[in-house]
Amino acid sequence: MRRLLLVLLLCLLPVMALAEEVPDGVMALIDEYYGQRLPVEFAEVKLSDGRRVGIAIAENRNAFQVENRGDGWTIIGQDYVMDELYPAYPEVAAQDGQSVCIAQKDNTVTLTYRYDGERFRLAAWVIPGYLPVTVEGDVLTYDTGRTPFTTVVPGGVTDWPYWAEDLPLSPQEAMDRAAISEQNAAEMFPGYTLRDYQAFNDGAEADVVYSRISNGVLLIRRVKLQAGLDPVVTDAMPVALSESLLARLETEPFDDLIWCWTGGDTFLTQVAFDLSQYPLPEGAVILQNRIETHSLVVLARVEGVKYLYVFENGPAYVSQPLPEDAGIDFFHAGSGDLEFEWAQQNMSASFTRREDGRWLLSWCTCYGPSMDIHFSANAFGIRLHDAGADGEDVFRVGTMASTDLFTINLSELNGATPELDQSGWAVVSNPDPADRLHLRDRAGKSGNSLGKFYNGTPVLVLERKGDWTRVQIGFGATARTGWMMTKYLTFGADMDTVADAFPELIFREEYEAQGTQLGYDYWVVGVEEEGRTKQYILLGSDGMVMYVDQAWLWGGNG
Repeated sequence: MRRLLLVLLLCLLPVMALAEEVPDGVMALIDEYYGQRLPVEFAEVKLSDGRRVGIAIAENRNAFQVENRGDGWTIIGQDYVMDELYPAYPEVAAQDGQSVCIAQKDNTVTLTYRYDGERFRLAAWVIPGYLPVTVEGDVLTYDTGRTPFTTVVPGGVTDWPYWAEDLPLSPQEAMDRAAISEQNAAEMFPGYTLRDYQAFNDGAEADVVYSRISNGVLLIRRVKLQAGLDPVVTDAMPVALSESLLARLETEPFDDLIWCWTGGDTFLTQVAFDLSQYPLPEGAVILQNRIETHSLVVLARVEGVKYLYVFENGPAYVSQPLPEDAGIDFFHAGSGDLEFEWAQQNMSASFTRREDGRWLLSWCTCYGPSMDIHFSANAFGIRLHDAGADGEDVFRVGTMASTDLFTINLSELNGATPELDQSGWAVVSNPDPADRLHLRDRAGKSGNSLGKFYNGTPVLVLERKGDWTRVQIGFGATARTGWMMTKYLTFGADMDTVADAFPELIFREEYEAQGTQLGYDYWVVGVEEEGRTKQYILLGSDGMVMYVDQAWLWGGNG
């Protein structure tokens, strides 16, 4: 307890007078790093073996750990100091002969770093509104003013330098992090074996993967852990293993034969799954494979031609012949997506598995000799990225010939903007972009409003009746149908001339999970202001329509 108070009292001493003159060798290093002279704060520790080590912080918050063994200064570590809690760039000051404090200029926030023989490690912190803390490896001690509270956080919080906002500022936060440590994660799911554990955000989150083999069937469980929250569990599709692989698992290391993450091939050997349940053509050579949440995905060469086979509890879905040099980039695609690359990686196309089981084109990129084309496909057309005169995105409404993984011909995605069938489509086009167009439940201004829609909103034309057009917004169970005034709609190829007026809003952090239902992208296409609660109307890339409280969205920090 006495040592805790001593460290904390030292940190509370005025620091501005203790900051040291920056050695010429340290300034030379920083000058070389930036190519210019920046103001720098500096403090050092002189070690018993003659070495000198220190912390130098430039005015842009870039912090350097430096060392001098008698033959000049060198940089041994570099990162940024705290931001959110530091409205002014911090001062540093030598303290107890072995430690350095980093503090705000008003001395209200202080982090202490002690040199451990190799690096400066976090040793204590004082942050207003929270208990002072000392750190000894994995052990955190919170000064409660009476009996100190001590807890163990496996892996510790000793990285340097630390972002103060990411520290476990309360004993509860420390215990929450301890609960998702690798040691505890290994015991979370009895019967499963922990295969990999990757912590991030300073131990506040972790991605974990497990495996289990039961009756010859491989079960893979992928889990997202967040301190203080319930685990988010995703089970991959169970896959029956081949007899030969089961036999090899008796004598060979599991990780040499099977990799359970989504970023690469699941099976690291040719004969892996039971071909009687997942049949491939005779003579097929498996090139790539992965077990997804709902699927076993296999890229194979058959009689010299590449095909994709997707098994989902039944006969395989088979793609059209793929380009000769086509491959799957599992690493960047992530779970639920497939990303193909071909034409010496100058072409790529991504497909996303929808809730209804369809794999549809979501993104295409072409790096061409004269220009690059990037577009995302959605339920109502395409979005050409950075294609406008000022680099803005350009929307094109219509229907592509095919966006389905199993009918599309990748070779036809040759870098040109895809042709769209624009018949049967229209977009909202008020003369004044600030106006919005009512969708009514019947033709006529006396019809009840189902919302007012911004310019650029794509609608599927169902029927024309005099001055009114019956339209559909979105697809599936959430689609909205109703009537709009024809004179405020633009049809066919003329739709390309209408600029959208969608507000650029995003979900607030506490409502972000709601937005994931809308696909990989969404747009604020309208408002509903007739009821008690004002709502925005969102249209997702999958065609889903969602009405949400306007308080859920905001303009972000930009």
